[in-house]
Amino acid sequence: MPRIVPTVLTMRDIRKLCGTASAAACAQSVLSSALRPAMDFSLAGQELRFFLDNGQVLTYRFDRQQLAWSSGGAFHEEYAECFQAGREGLYFVHHLKTDVIPYSAATLVIDLPNASVTCVDMSLGTVKSNRDVQRTVRFGTIGGAFGCTHALTDELTGVVIDWMFAEDAIIHQMYENWSCCAFVSPPPAAAPEWSGFFLTFNPTKYVKVQDRLYLISFCAPGSTGAEASMLMDLNAMTCVGAFFGIDYQDALRSYTFGGRGAYAEPAFIGRYTVESF
Repeated sequence: MPRIVPTVLTMRDIRKLCGTASAAACAQSVLSSALRPAMDFSLAGQELRFFLDNGQVLTYRFDRQQLAWSSGGAFHEEYAECFQAGREGLYFVHHLKTDVIPYSAATLVIDLPNASVTCVDMSLGTVKSNRDVQRTVRFGTIGGAFGCTHALTDELTGVVIDWMFAEDAIIHQMYENWSCCAFVSPPPAAAPEWSGFFLTFNPTKYVKVQDRLYLISFCAPGSTGAEASMLMDLNAMTCVGAFFGIDYQDALRSYTFGGRGAYAEPAFIGRYTVESF
């Protein structure tokens, strides 16, 4: 099985990538047009204030594919993508933060019925690698309500799911205690010697949002270094997610995706349970 070694990038390389990348270009991916749900614009025209557990207060003003956000000072306008996550009043939002180079990004799970929010903040560069994404998960309330109902969980430990994100993008995911192992399938046109590859995401954050609805945040240090978040509905076996980081082609990416899943056995035997979809 071939080993993929990412390019070592200097911080100057990272700044150059950010300075030449537009938000629209970063959002392009084949996964964005496959099983991703349609964008939802029902938050357009609304202003929401998020009171986070670190004392920070964020104000968001939503438009259709734009938003403006502020942490107490000036508002910053960004391209954004929003989806209703299969349940009434629950939204998945992802956007770049282009006010500072290198760029950062944010993914939000907005839970209006429970007046709760989970914010995943991502930025490029760690002490180990300039291309690795540093990620922080924060919980908060909407409009100053008392008590966030979202929390870290171990309920997914031992669960194995095959996720299909496109016809040639299927991933066998095994959820462990604060980490995740995944086998990534080769595309149909791959060379015979290309048999796919394994990834370990460590640390992985597992968040319970509602009953059988979970947010997972993966980081892949030592590989591309990118971060991905998935909001999984285990009743419908569907997900919507977001990717932020530098891909194997050394391009900055910040896009959303969707998928369908099926429960699987821990040992991958060369055949996916999700193929029946």
